[in-house]
Amino acid sequence: MIKEILNVARWQNMLMAFACMIVVKIFIINYFYNALGFTSLISTGEFVLFCVAVLLVMFGSDTMNLYYSENNCNINKSLIVSSFVVPDAVAVITGYVVGYSNGFVHLGSIMLLFVFSSYFYAIRYQSRRIYGGIIVSLFCAMLVLLPGLFELFSLISKPDLFRIIVPEIKDISVVFLFFATFIFLLALTDTALKYQQEAQEFEQGRKTPIYLLSIILMFTVIFFQYRYYSASPVKILGLVSALVHLPLVYFIYELRKAISEEDYAFLSSLVKILFVSILFAMTTVKYIIIGGIG
Repeated sequence: MIKEILNVARWQNMLMAFACMIVVKIFIINYFYNALGFTSLISTGEFVLFCVAVLLVMFGSDTMNLYYSENNCNINKSLIVSSFVVPDAVAVITGYVVGYSNGFVHLGSIMLLFVFSSYFYAIRYQSRRIYGGIIVSLFCAMLVLLPGLFELFSLISKPDLFRIIVPEIKDISVVFLFFATFIFLLALTDTALKYQQEAQEFEQGRKTPIYLLSIILMFTVIFFQYRYYSASPVKILGLVSALVHLPLVYFIYELRKAISEEDYAFLSSLVKILFVSILFAMTTVKYIIIGGIG
């Protein structure tokens, strides 16, 4: 029973989520502070606790979805309940404790909001393709935005420091929004693939939404590069382009040929590769917007 619940938790997604938050912290937030001659208000230990709280909410969300799905007949329901109630409770308490120590006690309230959002998704939207996919993708985008919001609200609790840094926040906020958009579009693409894979809908006409999402993602990356091309070393900009555009072009090529469940499973693997590529692109922020901060 416990093994089945752990399998539902999708540890690979949790590992990627943890990696995403760590990359955001080290290569975007810390760079922002270092460029201005300051250090982050949130210690490494507290940030790791924050990440653990987010992962616990993700685990609770996955098991909650299992509880309210139609495929939970062979699993002890009381065990499922405890497997999302306990992690969610620990996540909320951790959020309040870590938030309080950094002047942002409502971090726990944000965790609680995500718990309730996961509940409403599980009981109402997980079987609805369009709305459910959008909600899940928004949750994924928050993996980029949440660390920044945590740092921002902790900064607001220090008015003197906030007044010094606030003129520079706009530049880094744009970067956060770009990467959150990338993750949102990737998650939405992956959700569309899974829905079509489960429904056995492999006709060319059914692929139009996925083609559209791929093209939007490509143009979002191009716009990001255009936004910072004057501040970027050509080699770094070319590296980011290769990291993202080459797998994306290959994804579109394979999508055109996809005619089976195995083909769509391979496409989902390519989406994960694209996610890793986006993480590598995040590590180049220091070079992409050099001269734009500080």
